[in-house]
Amino acid sequence: MGEASSANTSGSDALHSGRMSQPSLQSTLESERYEVVLPLAKGGMGTVELVVRRTEGFERLYALKRLHPHLREDDELVKMFLDEARLGGLVRHANVVSVLDVGRDLQGPYFVMEYIEGRSLRDVLKTVIRSERRIPVQVCVRIAAQVAAGLHAAHELRDGAGRALNLVHRDVSPQNIIVGFDGVSRLTDFGIAKVWGASTQTRTGVLKGKKGYTSPEQLRLERVDRRSDLFSLGIVLFETLSGRRLYSGDYDTVIQSILYDPPPDIGELRRDIPSALSELLFRLLAKDREHRPPLAAEVVDSLQDVLADLIAEEGAVTVADFMQETFSGARDDDHAKIRVGMDEMVRVQQKASHLPNASRRRLVIGVGIAAVSLALGVALTVAVVGGREPLAQQAPAPSVTVAAPPPPVAVTEEPATAAPATQAEESAAANSAPPASMLAGAHTTKRRGGAKGRGHRRRPPRSGSGVSPSAMSPSAMSGSPSPWMWPGR
Repeated sequence: MGEASSANTSGSDALHSGRMSQPSLQSTLESERYEVVLPLAKGGMGTVELVVRRTEGFERLYALKRLHPHLREDDELVKMFLDEARLGGLVRHANVVSVLDVGRDLQGPYFVMEYIEGRSLRDVLKTVIRSERRIPVQVCVRIAAQVAAGLHAAHELRDGAGRALNLVHRDVSPQNIIVGFDGVSRLTDFGIAKVWGASTQTRTGVLKGKKGYTSPEQLRLERVDRRSDLFSLGIVLFETLSGRRLYSGDYDTVIQSILYDPPPDIGELRRDIPSALSELLFRLLAKDREHRPPLAAEVVDSLQDVLADLIAEEGAVTVADFMQETFSGARDDDHAKIRVGMDEMVRVQQKASHLPNASRRRLVIGVGIAAVSLALGVALTVAVVGGREPLAQQAPAPSVTVAAPPPPVAVTEEPATAAPATQAEESAAANSAPPASMLAGAHTTKRRGGAKGRGHRRRPPRSGSGVSPSAMSPSAMSGSPSPWMWPGR
């Protein structure tokens, strides 16, 4: 199931394997509006659950995201969390995962996203590479054009008074793009988006984003604008067409390549690439942002022109048809897992309704633990905006200090496994990766000037909310590709 789950938490690749906390299941009885069906994803800063709202014959699934219990008293993190919800709620576009509701209950603040069936682009790439196939050029172009359209909507965002917010996503990557079974691609995870006037601001000397998808100006810690997102989109389009990472290796190697190495010619890697598409890629990947397209809308127009020529030459190849062929049977499996979760939820409620309050709470706690085991047993997969690999496969992201060429900066990054890898690379990563139970990006740093009496506190990763939409779907907890079971982060 897809994107609703995909939203993210997230969303970006900071998912980890780990037990789902029993409090999230208790909300089944504590919340009158949203009832928890299944846990979907867990990241460094929060969790995402598949929830349902039922009233007067109305029933709809959503993805609900909230902070971890130990972070809910941190005012700065709560502001970041609410900024993410605010931005996600303001951007209303078919190619952006929407935030539909915000609230607060006994477990603290939360926000609700649309639930989308599909897979993160990262999972699509991994699945295609495993089968030794390539994504059709038309499909790559359609996905990129839809993401560019969503980016343009975000870049043009205005507040209620009509003032331009000058929003920059800063985390455009395969993990944060959800490809729906309906053929629509959606951008998710605004957890580290930059907007003037936000409640929280980026600290000087801190780089946010995934290392292989950052622009040269981001690495130099210069002021970024919408053209930074277009550079990241160029990387995503190159990888979707080629089936391999554009910038990979150790951190210093990636930084040097992004700053100084000219991008390879996609036409030399794949013969069926139109020359107009190759030229557009060179513009998107220009080191100097003055040489990139000024607007995402211009990128959409260029891609639509390429697509029209391809359709005239070879007939239409749609994203929906490609997804159906690639993930045939996956949607039915996802639906079956959700039905199991819904049935278990109803059974718990029926039993609890006949018990005194104290016994009811004990039952909810006990069944909550059983429900988590059930979810794991049916191999729930998460493809979550936000954001990330199946829970049992995520590895922690490093925290490193970057030296010249740019000024030294403390870097908080997402896991570097965001895009396709060869079999040999996956095997090597499996042998060297830390235990799967560790949360990706869950490094800690000492807090400066903590609240009085608290001393130093352990801090979660600073990039986003730790759970991305591209990491959630009912098959994520098995080894199968993460079906996106939720929305953008």
